Amino acid sequence: MIARQRPAAWWLWSVLCFAALLWPSRFSGPLDGAPLDGPVEAIGLGLLLPILWWFHPEFLVRPGARQLIAVLIVVKAATGVLVSQDGLCLRLTTPEALVLDGPLVQQSWDIRTDWPAFEPRCSAVMTRDYATLFDFPMWFFNLPPRTYDLPLDSGRPPTTTISMNISGFLTTNTAGTFRLDVGPGMTFGARDADTVRLAAGVHRLEIPVTLTGDRWRLRSSWNDTSIWTLRRDVITTLTAPSTLDVMVRPWAGAAITLLVALVLTGWTLSAVWRIGHAPALAWIVFASAVLVASAASGNTAVMRAATLVLFGALFLRVPRRLQNTSGAFAIVGVPWVVFFAAIGLDQIGRFTLYTPGDDWWQFQRYAYWIFMRGHWLEGGQPTFWFQPLYRWIAGSLHLVFGDSSVGELYWDVLLLVAGALLAFRLVKCRAGFAWGIAAAAATLTVATIGPGWYLIGRGLAEISSAGLIALSVFFVLRGRNGDWRAIVAAGMFALLAFYTRLNNLGMALAVIAFLVPLRISVEEMYSRHALILRWSQWAMAAAVVGIVGGGLLLFALRTWRYTGVFSVFYGTQRYSLATTQPSDTWLQALRHIGQSLLMVMTMSDPSRAEPRATFLVLGSLLAVAGALYLPWFRAQSFALVAFCLAGLSGSAVARGTAYPGRFSLHLVPITIAIVTSAAARLYRPSRAAGVS
Repeated sequence: MIARQRPAAWWLWSVLCFAALLWPSRFSGPLDGAPLDGPVEAIGLGLLLPILWWFHPEFLVRPGARQLIAVLIVVKAATGVLVSQDGLCLRLTTPEALVLDGPLVQQSWDIRTDWPAFEPRCSAVMTRDYATLFDFPMWFFNLPPRTYDLPLDSGRPPTTTISMNISGFLTTNTAGTFRLDVGPGMTFGARDADTVRLAAGVHRLEIPVTLTGDRWRLRSSWNDTSIWTLRRDVITTLTAPSTLDVMVRPWAGAAITLLVALVLTGWTLSAVWRIGHAPALAWIVFASAVLVASAASGNTAVMRAATLVLFGALFLRVPRRLQNTSGAFAIVGVPWVVFFAAIGLDQIGRFTLYTPGDDWWQFQRYAYWIFMRGHWLEGGQPTFWFQPLYRWIAGSLHLVFGDSSVGELYWDVLLLVAGALLAFRLVKCRAGFAWGIAAAAATLTVATIGPGWYLIGRGLAEISSAGLIALSVFFVLRGRNGDWRAIVAAGMFALLAFYTRLNNLGMALAVIAFLVPLRISVEEMYSRHALILRWSQWAMAAAVVGIVGGGLLLFALRTWRYTGVFSVFYGTQRYSLATTQPSDTWLQALRHIGQSLLMVMTMSDPSRAEPRATFLVLGSLLAVAGALYLPWFRAQSFALVAFCLAGLSGSAVARGTAYPGRFSLHLVPITIAIVTSAAARLYRPSRAAGVS
């Protein structure tokens, strides 16, 4: 996945590109930057942009692309200083604080506001109509209760009352009528405040509204036409517009939208040209259409079964230049990403009301404490009873996508694709391109058909940790021939994977197994004659382990700072969920370890015969058989066997509970790679050895 050399100035222009496209524009529009609360920008900037950045980085080297990015940066910087923010200010106040020692004026995930302030002047900037309760910028309903006790629904609609103040400036060229259309649960503080006759000019708005129940809507119109479509005749701003503001606003917003659209369109067309193979492009369109149609059906069973279409890529003949990780992503990954883009359409611009008490609800609250209350190091807990890093990930995604949780869906989808491409890469080296495609398709199919389907976009840490481990392996594979920057990156991703899911420490460290060439079998390693690692490879292994070890030290120091105890696992669930307890006999300990391993291998709790977990069971058994040096099985790749066993090791130490399937996700790519490689050996033993 990360095999090509990047151009010299690639990192600089990557940063400039993301800054130019994501930084909030002063003018609202379909591509106005964060928060990505519209379908065009959520998909275009939140999903397509990172894909293009990885798949076709060469675009950023071209002078035309750099000129567009530079112009966009200059225009956004200039307008950010000279003009007022488009939209109306919504100030949302609750009768009492929703969190302990919290403010009455609530904060939303709108980066255009003064969101870090304790009581922001604007809770959110309104630049569109709100059709239902969940379109309102009211993510903060996930915050009750005020203490850390068990949650209640008393602070949520329909049992709460919200005071909303709409303020700003409305500038018109002609006289007309400004109207607010609201739902039955909303009342104005002044009589006839919903309809105001205004002359041409600049008018200050100050409209208090009380919200009760949960039947809400808010539509703003000028002469019965939405004000958000009348860019030339009427403008809304947070502060009084200057003469320059009024002059440039009708065309400057369109210019910024055009510049962003040119970057995305040019980049996409360049990526299509890079594929340059008509049958492959036709297949991508066909598979995407099938998956989008299944998503449109709304039938969950049809949607999940439709992902089997990905195996159709096996019948596609692609040129040798596409028989690599990029080609695999194009013909297998792209349709799958498009599938979830369609599934996530109804989440864009709408907040999720999380179930009180669930793990994903906890992560959302911790994200609030970090980003809104400034607990950057503490993270909402002195010790991490819940997994550490994902709370920072969730908060970062909210800053980009706003109140909506669609960013977490996109994040999970892209990391699952990273796992599928890892399976492809590992199998292709030993069995060829077609078998690699089968492994990638199987990985994504298990993700959708398997018991862990409901976890995609749910807001838990397991997919993040598995994806970060996959990225670490890619960097090891890239760096093992002497690229030390890749090795440092591998160590950092391994450390982040551990921070995201503490149970995966063994697997995070085991990425160094891929410093051993994939062609080296278990038998060859045991013989002690086939492989002697160079000193530089030993140094690379030490570097990865050292980076992870340094992260463990910092983790323990943080625990010591808040508790006085120097420990990595103090205050976590490590001891309460330990597979074996001090009171266990040897027999009981073995039984508990076996039960935990079976729970992971079968993706079921309690474990049971689960056909959808066949790859995990077979792959795990093949790895164990190889480690035991059994005939035929010892011909498996040493790196694959060692990595799989390391992934299983966590379940021998601690037994997870709740949310079946979540503790198996990190093993899906590697077990599928092992099973597919074994199948290739059975089918074509003379050609399955491959090279690496």
